Amino acid sequence: MEWNREILQKPLWKEEIKNREAKEQIAQRIAGRVQDGDVIGFGSGSTSYLTAIEIAKKVQSENLHIIAIPT
Repeated sequence: MEWNREILQKPLWKEEIKNREAKEQIAQRIAGRVQDGDVIGFGSGSTSYLTAIEIAKKVQSENLHIIAIPT
């Protein structure tokens, strides 16, 4: 799968994300637990958005295969 590199480098959200640093830390922790073959459920909030970006980076860099299920 080809990832849109621009989205990974410059993520867009509809408004300013409050507590962004804390949410990015959570996103990185969650992404660190992702393994090949995982099925992951995603919410619709800004923390889920940031987590999806971190997981996408890991999937790309480690050539993982996951299934993502959005709300």
